[in-house]
Amino acid sequence: QRHQPVFAEPATRRNRQVGVTQVLTRKLLLGANFETSESEGFLNNPYRKVRYLDAGEARGYGTQLERYPHTRTGNAGSLQLKYYLPWRAALDGSYRLYSDTWGIIAHTGRLAYVQPAFRRWTFEGRARYYTQDHADFYSDLFPYQNAFNFLGRDRELATFTSVSLGATATWEFPVNRVSFLQKGTLNLSWDRLRISYDDYRDLR
Repeated sequence: QRHQPVFAEPATRRNRQVGVTQVLTRKLLLGANFETSESEGFLNNPYRKVRYLDAGEARGYGTQLERYPHTRTGNAGSLQLKYYLPWRAALDGSYRLYSDTWGIIAHTGRLAYVQPAFRRWTFEGRARYYTQDHADFYSDLFPYQNAFNFLGRDRELATFTSVSLGATATWEFPVNRVSFLQKGTLNLSWDRLRISYDDYRDLR
């Protein structure tokens, strides 16, 4: 933190993942994954502040530092289907459900199309939809100072939805002058992301 050169707070994070892939048919693959994450310690941003109603302020609100719980456990499960098309292309779809002890529940859906072409090129188009509820201790504007034990105004903890569209072109080329490399790739990606917040106000 500014003006606090001795500020130091620990944070420990652990992540575990397990997954299995099953061939359903000659052209269809199913993947199932489960992930759990655990965090403990100082988990909030040392600079971010929350707002609270204050009639004594000219702007109508005052600010104070965020306070987060010292523990967080999240679990996520996902399913993925990959279907190979006759013309060397593939469709890839997935769904992911996430929930944690802060009260956030999130859903993610993704669909992608992959097409090899011209021997060394691969093209991918993709779309992704994401939605989540806000954390239990989140608010854009609290009713008064120290309204609750925990206070957060990080927009990543707010209620929002996002839609993204993207495309990638990959060119594969041989590497002849380096003995331990057989090939390399050149990748060009483009993504457009739109986020709609339900309960967060950009003060700018």
